[in-house]
Amino acid sequence: GRRGQVTIERILKFATGASREPLLGFSMNPTIQFAEVMFPSARTCINQLVLPVEIVDYDFFDMAFLNDLFGLE
Repeated sequence: GRRGQVTIERILKFATGASREPLLGFSMNPTIQFAEVMFPSARTCINQLVLPVEIVDYDFFDMAFLNDLFGLE
């Protein structure tokens, strides 16, 4: 089952490392890239979320966003 609730705040932290948007905004706007990868990951230095084109295991996909450190490069 699900380990918790995936929220926009958790996705933002996963993708950028920030728990909320900075007061003056991001110097680089967050982006999403779809790739032939098995797991979601993030490139926090450039605020990029990398998502798999095809999701095989939805529970694992949810767990990735509920873990603050999973997939960081």
